[in-house]
Amino acid sequence: MVKCEICGEEFLVVNNLHLRLHNLDSYSYRRMFPGAETYSKEMVKVQAEVHKYQAEAQRGSIQSSDICERKRKAQLARWADTTKEERMEYYRNSFGSEKAKENLAISKQAYWDRLTPEEKEERLRGYLHTEEVWEKIGEANRRVWAALSPEERKARLDATIHSDESMRASAEACARKPNKTELLLWEFLDEAFPGLFLYNGDRKVRIGRRFPDFISRNGFKLVLETFGPYWHGPLVKDGEEEEKAKADYKGLGYECIVVWISNEDDVIVEWPNLKKAIARYTRLVKI
Repeated sequence: MVKCEICGEEFLVVNNLHLRLHNLDSYSYRRMFPGAETYSKEMVKVQAEVHKYQAEAQRGSIQSSDICERKRKAQLARWADTTKEERMEYYRNSFGSEKAKENLAISKQAYWDRLTPEEKEERLRGYLHTEEVWEKIGEANRRVWAALSPEERKARLDATIHSDESMRASAEACARKPNKTELLLWEFLDEAFPGLFLYNGDRKVRIGRRFPDFISRNGFKLVLETFGPYWHGPLVKDGEEEEKAKADYKGLGYECIVVWISNEDDVIVEWPNLKKAIARYTRLVKI
């Protein structure tokens, strides 16, 4: 390991990536500190091997694949007499340390901040945002997913997007206040069934993977879902999402009533039928 003469941090190589944090480059650093080492003994050995392989490759005595194989063997020989714990400790204390990661992040951010908007767009388009890159990423993800068993897929989903933390974060991001039609419906519900329904637009109550718009209290396992044209309109097949919602709640022991409303007139027109359905259900079913 070699020490940076400015900040005292130790690295395998004191290179431009680190020196940018001090607003310097390698040339300026060597002028400020003549004779200061910038390469550790470990990296000097590695560089010597690399130069040796490159010279042999230029002479045509070895192929590029042989170079890679020699590099791999050199790395294996370097760590042959060490344990896994020793290798991990070396990694944590060098370029895998929190300080090194922090310095790398700061350096990358500083580099990104110096770019103009046009340069940023060009780099993103050239490296990340091309159709070829997205296709490769998608194909790799599809291969990984196809190789998983149904149990492994379920376990991955349960640990990520289906986890309680993920569902809660998504719900909080989508939390909303009641719109005019929902306020009118809520007013009708409170008048006809005082204290029976709780508005759940803030996504505080979750049933399975769903957050009903209104959920009943007082022992009744009944929920109301309000569907409108914005989220449940022309792009949704007629009745498909409604039946799926009812089936999901049914599987969890809840009765679901779906009411389609897009404006206050719809609330007024649909209310009599909705009132009868709620009254009929709450009379016949109680937990």
